[in-house]
Amino acid sequence: MDFFFCENIPEPELTVELSPNESRHAFVTLRKQQGEQICIIDGKGNIAVAEIIANQKLIVISRQHIPQNKPLFHLFFSLPHIKNKTELIISQAAELGVNSIIPILTERSVSKPEDIPSKWKNRIIEACKQSKNPYLPNIKDIMTLEESAKFAKKMNIACFFGDPENGLPPEQITDFNYTCSNMGWFVGPEGGFSIREIQLLLDNNFKALKISDRILRIETACSCGIITLFTLAKFAKRQT
Repeated sequence: MDFFFCENIPEPELTVELSPNESRHAFVTLRKQQGEQICIIDGKGNIAVAEIIANQKLIVISRQHIPQNKPLFHLFFSLPHIKNKTELIISQAAELGVNSIIPILTERSVSKPEDIPSKWKNRIIEACKQSKNPYLPNIKDIMTLEESAKFAKKMNIACFFGDPENGLPPEQITDFNYTCSNMGWFVGPEGGFSIREIQLLLDNNFKALKISDRILRIETACSCGIITLFTLAKFAKRQT
C-alpha cells in the first residue's frame, strides 16, 4: 500500500484532503482511483488507512499511533561542499529513523550556508514515505561545533564522533551506557576535525569511534555511524 504525508490525520470516519503536492503524486502520477485505499502518515507517529472517495477526498478507516523507539538518535554532520550529497545524507538519515538532523560548521567546513533550504523537508517527507517511517526527523538550525556540543550536553545526548586513527572499534567500547535515552553521532568535514576540535569533543565526554579502517566520505560516514550505533543500542537492550 502506498504511503502519503498529511500533517493532520483526523479520527476514523472523518474526511481529509491531501496537500497539492501529495494530491498530484497520488492522482496524477500514480493515478489513484475512487475506492482504492492508501496509508497516510503525519510525521508524529500516526499511521492511518484511508479510502479515496469522491472529489479526491479521503475518509479515514483506521488510525494508530506507533511508539517511538528509544534511544533517540541525533545526527550532527559538517555540510559537504556538493549540495546533492547533503540531500542524500538527510534522506538516508530519515530512512534509518534518526530523530533529529543538525548541520554543523567546523574549522575545515567548505560549505557554510546560513539558512536551511526549505526543500530539505520535502526530501525528508519522501524518504519517510518510502521507508514507511512514521516520524519525520527534526532539522535544527545550523550550529557551530561549540554550539552543537553545548546543545548535546543540555539534551543529555551520549555522543560519538568518527576518528579513524585513534578511535576505538565499537566492540572495544565497554565503559559506555548504551541504554541512554539519546545518542548522537558527529561527522566532521572532508578534511576531518582539527586537533583543537577533537580535544573539544573529548573534553565534553564524547567517545572517539572507529567504524572503518578507511577514510570515509561524509555521506558514507553518516549512514555507517548511525547503523553502528543502532546496532550497539539494540544489542545492549537485549543484554539488560
